[in-house]
Amino acid sequence: MFGSEKFVKIGNALLMLIAFVLPLNKKVIPLLIILFVISWIFSGNLKERTKRITRPKFLLLFISFYLLHVIGMLYTANTGFGMFDLEIKLSFLLFPLVLATFPTLSRNAMNHLMLSLIGGCFVACIASLWIGYGNYTESGDINDLLYGELSLFHHPTYFSMYLGLATVMILNILLHPQRYTTFVPGWMLAALLPFFILMIVILMAKAGVFMVALIILAALIYMMFQRRYLYALLLSAFAVLGVSTALHFIPDAFKRIESTWVVATQSIEDRDLTTIESTAGRILVWEQAVGLIGDNWIFGVGTGDVKDELVARYAENGLTGIVEKRLNAHNQFLQSFAALGIFGFLSLLIALLAAAIYAIKRKNLVYFMFVIIIIVNALTESILEVQAGIVFYTFFNSLFMFLEPEQ
Repeated sequence: MFGSEKFVKIGNALLMLIAFVLPLNKKVIPLLIILFVISWIFSGNLKERTKRITRPKFLLLFISFYLLHVIGMLYTANTGFGMFDLEIKLSFLLFPLVLATFPTLSRNAMNHLMLSLIGGCFVACIASLWIGYGNYTESGDINDLLYGELSLFHHPTYFSMYLGLATVMILNILLHPQRYTTFVPGWMLAALLPFFILMIVILMAKAGVFMVALIILAALIYMMFQRRYLYALLLSAFAVLGVSTALHFIPDAFKRIESTWVVATQSIEDRDLTTIESTAGRILVWEQAVGLIGDNWIFGVGTGDVKDELVARYAENGLTGIVEKRLNAHNQFLQSFAALGIFGFLSLLIALLAAAIYAIKRKNLVYFMFVIIIIVNALTESILEVQAGIVFYTFFNSLFMFLEPEQ
C-alpha cells in the first residue's frame, strides 16, 4: 500500500520526467501533468499543506493572469476559441497551486531536475542533428540543417528557449560545484556549452541568438566580478568555438540575423504589405496590435476575440499575406494587452518583475536568467499562447518560486 511519502517521491520523479520530456515530446506533457496532479492529491494532508504556503502574494499574482482570461470570456463573442485558450492556459492555474503546496525539493532533487532538462535538450539536439544530417545527405540542401527543418520537436524559438535555460543551468553548476553533487562529470557538462551554443546559432531564431549572447555576456560579467578569470576565458573560448563551428560548416547560419537589420532600417514607403517575411511581418503585425490596443486599452477585446480582431485589422489595412497566416501579435505583451486590456498587461508585467526581484533577493541566478529568457522571447513571440511556451514558463517559474531549496 502506497503511503504519502511514496506519492511525494513519485511526484518528484514526475517533475524530473516533465523537465526531461519538455524538449522532446509535446503530446506526452499533458499526460505527465495529470499524473503529477494525481500524485500531489495523494501526497499528504492537502489542508495542512495549503496552510504552509509561504508566498501567498506571489501565488495570487501568478494565477491572476489566468483568472483575467476567465473574466475575459464574459465579453467574448468567439467562445469556442476562448474555451480553447483557457484549456491550453490551464497550467497558469495548476502549476502555481500545486507546486506552492508541494513539499520543498531537496538540493539533490533540484540538481537532478536541472540535469533532466539538460539531458532532454541533449537528446533532442542529437535526434534533430541525426535526422537533419540524414535529410541533408539525400537532398544536398543546407536548409535541412537550419531553422525549422532542423528543429525536430518544436518551433526553433521554443527549442532555443529550452537550450538557453539548460545553458544557464550548466554554467551555474560549474560555477558553484560546492552546491551541486551530480553524477555527471564537470568536463562533460562543460563540453555541452559550445554544443548548445552551436545549436542555438544554427536554429537561427533571432531572439534565441540574442538570448544566448545576453547569457554569455551576463556570465562573463559575473565571472569577472568574482575574479574567476580562468572561467571567463574558458567561456569565451567555448562561445567562439560554438559560433565559429556554425560559421565554418553552415555559413548561412547568420543570414536571418543580417536580414533583420535590413528590414528594420527600411523606410515605411518601401514596405511590402503582402509580406510574411519574419521581421517585416512582425513590424506590420505590431503596428496593427498597437492600433487595436489603442481602441480597447481598458478591458481589451476579450479572451476569444483577440485573433479575430487582429485578422480583421490586417484585412482592413491590406496585409494579405498576414491575413492568410492568421498571425497573432508576435509579442506576448501586446497580445495580452489587446486581449485583456491594461489589467492583463500589468498582470503579466508585474509577475515577471516580481519574479526577477525575488530571484535577485534570493541570489538565484538561474531563476533571474530564466525571467530574462522569457522577457526576451516574449518581445518577438506570443510565447504564452501555445503549449510549448506556457508549460515552460509556468512549470519553471512555479518551481523556482515555490520549490527552490535555500541557497
